[in-house]
Amino acid sequence: PCCCLAWSPPIRLSVHHGRVPPLQSAADDNDDKSFSESLTQRIAEVQERESVFVSGLQNRVKKIVQADELDTVMSSKDANNNIIVDLPVVCLDALLPNQRLQGSTTDPTFCNFLRTLGLGASFVMTSINNRQRRMRSDGVVAKIELVDVDANSDSNSSFCPTSVTFCIVGTRRCEILGPEERMKTRIGRWRRSYDPDGEESRLGWGLESFVDSAKEVQNFDNTDIAVSSESSDTQWTNSRVRIIDDAEEDANVSAEAVAKAAQIIPLIEQWMALASDQTTYDNVDVVARTRRKAGQPGLTVNAAA
Repeated sequence: PCCCLAWSPPIRLSVHHGRVPPLQSAADDNDDKSFSESLTQRIAEVQERESVFVSGLQNRVKKIVQADELDTVMSSKDANNNIIVDLPVVCLDALLPNQRLQGSTTDPTFCNFLRTLGLGASFVMTSINNRQRRMRSDGVVAKIELVDVDANSDSNSSFCPTSVTFCIVGTRRCEILGPEERMKTRIGRWRRSYDPDGEESRLGWGLESFVDSAKEVQNFDNTDIAVSSESSDTQWTNSRVRIIDDAEEDANVSAEAVAKAAQIIPLIEQWMALASDQTTYDNVDVVARTRRKAGQPGLTVNAAA
């Protein structure tokens, strides 16, 4: 039998080995956009951190330069052979030159004070005369040797650290200037009245009375330092102080002062011997009464320490 087959043209198949691009959906477009925005944000954050670091470093260098300039000023006498500077005054402790005071504080005003002044800055530290309940005009210029917060020149900034660790070192003796009698000037002091809740003593700035000066010194007036009557008790101001030249004072010590100092030495040695003897404290009441009758100061040294 005869079979008839229909003819069909040959079919040529070709396989493309190249990569076919996938179809792009709207969701993929959103993912790309989100990634781009995230990358841009990360770059901006890194740049901001670098800017903050550089700004903080520049601020520290600026504070150190200012501290060096103040040291230069405190070594230069004026036409009247005086060294006069304007510094904030804080009644904290009877610090001595080259003595260090280390600690930490949670007082908000003191934290802001240390942060604003910054590393290397100086202020005057004085103490209170407990008998007269008035401030001493003699003090010490104290330098901030360590502070664990970055300095900020804006004392009105809303940011305030909750705690500050610090180290303060005494550098030069000084005298807070003003009238010889009934002197009052605006300084920092811890008072309960500065606490809004009245629960604890807090640092604040206000007018304080000073012990009358027994020395014959030139009378300086502090009124030319502008102080607003509306100043907040958390806002500090400068006071005028005179830097004391130790070398000059040592050279001008009178023979009378040397003789008085020599008379004190045996009394100090006797006091130290009593304070170091444990039997002195066997009956504290009797000893205290006897010392009061003899006009001698009370014992406060713990011999066991």
